[in-house]
Amino acid sequence: MRFNREIAVFAAGALGQNFVSGAALVALAWTVLETTGSYEAVGIVFLVGNLTNLFVVPFVGVLVDRFDRRKTYLLGGCLSALALTLPVFAAANGPSGLWAFYAVAVVTSVGNGAQHPSLESLLQRIVPVGELSQVAAARNLLRQIGLVGGAGVGGVLVAISGPSSAFALGTCIATSAAFAVRLGMPEHRPANSVRGAYFAAMFDGFRFLGRADILRTGAVIVASWSAGQTINAALAGYVRERGFDAAVYGIGDACWSVGAFLTALWLARHLHRQQPSERAAVLGVGGLGASLIALSFAPGRPAIFAVCALLGAFFSLAKVSSDSRFIVICERDILGRVRSNLTALSGGVGAFVYLAPTLLALPASTMLMGWGALLLVAAGALAIARR
Repeated sequence: MRFNREIAVFAAGALGQNFVSGAALVALAWTVLETTGSYEAVGIVFLVGNLTNLFVVPFVGVLVDRFDRRKTYLLGGCLSALALTLPVFAAANGPSGLWAFYAVAVVTSVGNGAQHPSLESLLQRIVPVGELSQVAAARNLLRQIGLVGGAGVGGVLVAISGPSSAFALGTCIATSAAFAVRLGMPEHRPANSVRGAYFAAMFDGFRFLGRADILRTGAVIVASWSAGQTINAALAGYVRERGFDAAVYGIGDACWSVGAFLTALWLARHLHRQQPSERAAVLGVGGLGASLIALSFAPGRPAIFAVCALLGAFFSLAKVSSDSRFIVICERDILGRVRSNLTALSGGVGAFVYLAPTLLALPASTMLMGWGALLLVAAGALAIARR
């Protein structure tokens, strides 16, 4: 793969977008908790973001496939930057300012919904087909670096000077990355065939999602995301349920990140020799299911840390393999709509995952075991479907 200015701009956009997401996640959770004094409010804010993915983001995908991808990426970045200014108003109004946190969740979800498929489509524009899988794997490596680095820097800023500094940094980086992509990438307009009736184009996106190869790959993407959502929803409760302190939760989360990062790094080096394997992606989903079940029975701290590292590794195996394959098999002029529909499906699953402990009164260990069993069944069904 030849490194050039366009690849450098793409890398800056991918790294900046995910850095902002990681920093904003940490700062937003802490600000909501400090402002409202309610753990439930934190969950509701993130639930609103998932519902936005479910009901709003598919409309955004049509826009991505109808306009210059540089402009839709710029629009998404500016929306995210704008959203990160809203918590200041919410914190100033105390619990009555909860509306602003909901607005942050909605606007950032819409912004990410525009940026993610725009950047993937631009990647298809600047990279030869034979190198797409390797570059896609490298993009997932940048995602891990951005999310982990953003969460770490955001946490440090929250501890030293409060969440407002983390939001300010996120606003600056989101704006800079958005304008870098707009000015540094080549123009990328969709084919004229996409310029039809808006709702007809949106429903075409659902039709494309039903194509067998895209459907199988999309199912792996949604399944792997659901494992991450389950960890987000249940890990803290599981640690508390087992009688451990916050340090165990923090180290467990760090072990997930290390496992995910090292696996993504290995895959980025490995995929330049061959195309992404659908078998590896399905194996990743099965590994996630088995690891969630193992975590629910982990006998002590070392076992929890080891299983969390395995979860991160299998997450990267499933997500990097499926994302790399998705970019290869999905044509440029439908990618925005198909990717947005996958985001919507992930949002719907996430809404269920975040509501399940409350609606079903499930202990965290039961939640981990039950979702792990579902993922094992999904992996079996996907293995059968690819024959």
